[in-house]
Amino acid sequence: MPFNFWLVCTCLGALLLTEAQSRSIDREEQSLGDRVHRVVRDVASSLIAPQTESATLTRVQRSQVLLIENKCVSNTSCVDSKFGTNVPSDLVHCNADSGLCVCSQCFVRIDNTCEVIAPLCRNYSLDTMQCVENRKSQELTFLLSVFLSSVGAANFYIGDYVLGGVQLGLLVAAIIISVACICLPVIAIMCVEEEDDDYDWGECCVTVSAVTGLVLVVILVFAIACWWAADLAIFAYNGRTDLNGCPLIADL
Repeated sequence: MPFNFWLVCTCLGALLLTEAQSRSIDREEQSLGDRVHRVVRDVASSLIAPQTESATLTRVQRSQVLLIENKCVSNTSCVDSKFGTNVPSDLVHCNADSGLCVCSQCFVRIDNTCEVIAPLCRNYSLDTMQCVENRKSQELTFLLSVFLSSVGAANFYIGDYVLGGVQLGLLVAAIIISVACICLPVIAIMCVEEEDDDYDWGECCVTVSAVTGLVLVVILVFAIACWWAADLAIFAYNGRTDLNGCPLIADL
């Protein structure tokens, strides 16, 4: 009996010792895995961080770096060769102190070089060596909207032929309906060949046609007047662009 008890105790002790060693090994492996994971993460962070910082620097300070690297040395170095070498200094010149190109009128500085970014609006003429304005005049557009808005003159001038055509169509429709208001009663009287003693059909036709035409004329005239007022406000504020998308010359 004592021998059996001792054998059981020995087996249980061996099992407990084996379980404890197994758990210790698992903890060591887990700890080793955590350490490896931390080391890999630190290495990856050290590799990625400089790239991210460099990318941020390139994004934020790209223009300044380019300006430092591309300092101009003469007026000729400020313009592209396609514009020639005799661009007037009042349009493009090099600031010797800062090394920056100074651009005016139709030129815009991009990476310390004067470029024409909107040739449909303003362009540089190689013949006259001056900037040429291709934009429409705000003053002329406003005057056309004041006196000839009903025929769409202002919209035709800036190249918006759709709106100009609609305005002209409304005016033509108002004229046609006004003429019809005068002619329809006469036609209605001529079409009534027989009159009923109890009811005057001719007078009824005249009244209906005249009232209908008058209502249509009032609606069209009201629409034309509202459009005229809207055009005045928009062109006075210079809130429209021409066919090429260029803003109007603010000369009002």
